[in-house]
Amino acid sequence: MVATLAHRVSCPGCGQLVTLLDGAKAGDLIECCGRRYRLTFEYGAFAAEVL
Repeated sequence: MVATLAHRVSCPGCGQLVTLLDGAKAGDLIECCGRRYRLTFEYGAFAAEVL
């Protein structure tokens, strides 16, 4: 059995949890509910902010 760490972030628009791809990093763009958000990483956690 193998386990991997999956980072998730809440969409600022709708609150849905979005699972990030392996290798995601601060500054990457994600899309949810028809909008684009930029990932930030602070205090050991990802967040999505409106562009």
